[in-house]
Amino acid sequence: MSRRQLWIGRCEQGESHVPAASHPFTVCPYVQRGRVPVVVDGGVPLFESQAIVQFLDETQPGRRLAPEDARERALDRAWFLYCSEEIFTASWKLESARDAETQSAALAALRTKLELVEDALEGREFLSGGGTTFGLADVGYAPSLYRFAAWKRMTGVDLLEDLPRLSAWSTRVLARPSIAASVPDSWEQDLRNMGKYLGSHLLQLAG
Repeated sequence: MSRRQLWIGRCEQGESHVPAASHPFTVCPYVQRGRVPVVVDGGVPLFESQAIVQFLDETQPGRRLAPEDARERALDRAWFLYCSEEIFTASWKLESARDAETQSAALAALRTKLELVEDALEGREFLSGGGTTFGLADVGYAPSLYRFAAWKRMTGVDLLEDLPRLSAWSTRVLARPSIAASVPDSWEQDLRNMGKYLGSHLLQLAG
């Protein structure tokens, strides 16, 4: 899903700068399944963000992001996958919609998917583990939460309106230094450029 998830995970494990050359793996320009990122470890290409983040969490020094409890680890993997398959896909449909009708339908579909996360956050500060500590499930959602916040700043469209638990969780996640460290200075301009390329109806509001 995102190279940013790799960066966030490593920063959360206690590193403030993560050059590829300092580790026994390399982020490569070639891809598996036509996707990035790909990490090569010992000559073996590893692909899919969730699998890579989990591999790094298990093999690199620093604080573990995965819960100790097996059931909680399974839930973390499930929520990470839900973001990759449902939230990210629905977000892309919204961002790439070229007219108001398609945008409205995509927005409604994404909101429905987000409501499930809203319900899951009841009584929790974070989605991961027991709900009290930032972990792998939260890493999975961080790029999407950042994108939603950028859409709000740029267009006025608030995906998290009337979703108070999700909104509060987003604020906590985005306040973490690892999130800021994962975003290049050019990111919002890159998003505007992508919107122009796609003919995005949503990002037309950004000017």
